[in-house]
Amino acid sequence: MLTALSGGTQRPPQEFIDALLSLRDVSPNTALELEEVPAPRKIAPYAAALRAFTVAEDDEIPIATGRFVVLYDPQKQPGWNSRFRIIVHVRSQMDPELGTDPLLGEVVWSWAHDALDDAGANARDMNGTVTRELSETFGGLHLSRSDVEIEMRASWSPATNDLGPHMQAWMSLIARTAGTFEDLDSTTEPVTHV
Repeated sequence: MLTALSGGTQRPPQEFIDALLSLRDVSPNTALELEEVPAPRKIAPYAAALRAFTVAEDDEIPIATGRFVVLYDPQKQPGWNSRFRIIVHVRSQMDPELGTDPLLGEVVWSWAHDALDDAGANARDMNGTVTRELSETFGGLHLSRSDVEIEMRASWSPATNDLGPHMQAWMSLIARTAGTFEDLDSTTEPVTHV
């Protein structure tokens, strides 16, 4: 995770490095696999990103995926009210019965707030979107399958440089949207690849 971006070859600021190192204290959910991925290059001078996904045991297709991005700008960008900004993305298959619920977007958005509160992550200036996608597969004139996917994109500014609770909240949200919320207490050793 320390393959953070900068405008050149100079070392990232120590404040950014320390914030990334705080992610090492997070115990990952055993239902999720984490990997470092390239961070966006044009949003902030320094950035780092992780991807997470769950895998269904029967067909090896991810039930849910997500991305956690840490942005850092020593100059504080307008609207951030901080030098840091967290961007999260969560996409998950959901039970088709939930797909027709008119309050599904509000429920998923409230799950994000609950996850932040439960993790003790103090987030400010949070905004984002929740999108639902319904796909229906037909065989002849008959509906043979319905699939619902939910996608949430959100960003917020952390109140402190301890980003561990924010990452924990993001992993909890992925697990909850994937229906593995009961597995949240099953953890392994703290993250060491950051």
